[in-house]
Amino acid sequence: MNMFITGVRGDGDAKQIRVHERGKPDPVWTWSPRDAEKLMTEAERTEFAAVLQSMRKGSSITEFKWAAGGTKIAAIVGWAAVLIGYPSKKLLFGNANETSMHSLEVLPGNKLALVTSGASQSDGVWVFDTSRKVADQPIQKLPGLPSGHALVWDQAESMLWAAGTDIWPETTKPVRGRLVGYKYDGKSAKPLSYSADRDYTMREAGQLKDEYPAWKEGPHDLAPVPDQRKILIATDLSIYEFDLSTKKFKYDIADTYFNGFISSPERGEKKIPRSGLKSLSLSSSGGDYVYLANDWKGDFSKQVRFFRRGEKKPGETVQLPSYAYKARWFYEMPGWPTAR
Repeated sequence: MNMFITGVRGDGDAKQIRVHERGKPDPVWTWSPRDAEKLMTEAERTEFAAVLQSMRKGSSITEFKWAAGGTKIAAIVGWAAVLIGYPSKKLLFGNANETSMHSLEVLPGNKLALVTSGASQSDGVWVFDTSRKVADQPIQKLPGLPSGHALVWDQAESMLWAAGTDIWPETTKPVRGRLVGYKYDGKSAKPLSYSADRDYTMREAGQLKDEYPAWKEGPHDLAPVPDQRKILIATDLSIYEFDLSTKKFKYDIADTYFNGFISSPERGEKKIPRSGLKSLSLSSSGGDYVYLANDWKGDFSKQVRFFRRGEKKPGETVQLPSYAYKARWFYEMPGWPTAR
């Protein structure tokens, strides 16, 4: 299992999702909005017109995930949330909401969740019904999670885990990261439910004094630990562990997961070696990581990096043709099956 997925920025159809086999410079599968449109009938082009237009706006591919047992890719392309058939490249579902989004996750029962990443308490998790090819509006909105950045489906507890903050991190006020569990009920018209006893608050966030002095630390990604009831939380400054059995955070995990890890040379020099990760993904063995750290004082990078637990320096790097935001292993994670 050496496949990983990433997405490179570009205007219009130049943006591209890429699936790579580790160790080979060229992708084994690529997708762009143009690929999807070429497979459509005239009726489908009309049906998906707003989605195609939104995918071509902006330059980012903010998210992409192995979904539905590998038969689909869930992605945020431009300003649209979409499901793509894999390997067919067919566009299966789309929503053109043109809202700041950072992650999405397939839920059971033909549902799709996304998390918005804005500054207000109206931001949070949205749920869409994907039984129709195009959805104009979500069937459910769960506000109260500013700066939402990551989602993970937890089949064992029928739970969607979301990471965000209590208030917008660009502030002089104290900020705390949050991990929130939304219970899933497939029989309900509004399938996710919030409860305060599933809202877990992290320690007070640190200041990004060396890179972005006006900002406080917030979560950026959630990485399930294979075959364990644990999730790693990548923040602006470090990586933490949340134990789903004890419902406790562990903040000092350098020796247990990241001995020798430095996300980029500049961050090693600044003595914040686990900072700047936009995405983190553990291999099925739990000992091999693929990640993307933004270039120092930037938002993106052209480098996908690898790290093996116990090594004293990062392993190989894949150079991309354009800037990217995330990279993930592209297969089912043991103990964390994707929703069907």
